[in-house]
Amino acid sequence: MHSPSPLPSSELTDCLFDLTPFGSITLSDQANELHFQIDLVPADCPEQVLFGLVQLDPLSNQPIAGFAIQLDWTAGQVRDALNGFGILDALDLSPMALQQHDLEDPLLLSLKVERHGSNLFPTFEIGGTRLLYPSILSTAETPFTALAGTAQPGADTAPFCLYPALWSVTPPTRP
Repeated sequence: MHSPSPLPSSELTDCLFDLTPFGSITLSDQANELHFQIDLVPADCPEQVLFGLVQLDPLSNQPIAGFAIQLDWTAGQVRDALNGFGILDALDLSPMALQQHDLEDPLLLSLKVERHGSNLFPTFEIGGTRLLYPSILSTAETPFTALAGTAQPGADTAPFCLYPALWSVTPPTRP
């Protein structure tokens, strides 16, 4: 388990990500799940894309904890952009893999976070392939903001971030 410490406010800024929020939702102290997903067309994407569910500092509005994935299409890497875990996996950059995704059949990015006690267990999927992402510790009633963005300042996420969806799942109570 990794217990995150607040990041310096410049860490994500140094990556030059222009982030767009897609809503916030609270992960309660009950065992439940958060889901955030977007569709991408790799040919329409900038060189680097950030995607995640993060906790924001109420004063600075900067990400301080959570899960943020950086896709680097040039280097072919999937990196942790928030917790210092480094490279998580490699991207399939073969022309066939990238060209198969278009507006009719986009590439799905999905992040699910499950709470079990004070542990948050993430599952990240890109195009149906699951990637390992280390868990973190967090307090109860945690608000998360869904974010996506690009390393091109001022770029709009609309051309490449399709059909964003954010929802939570709470298991039914047992009698």
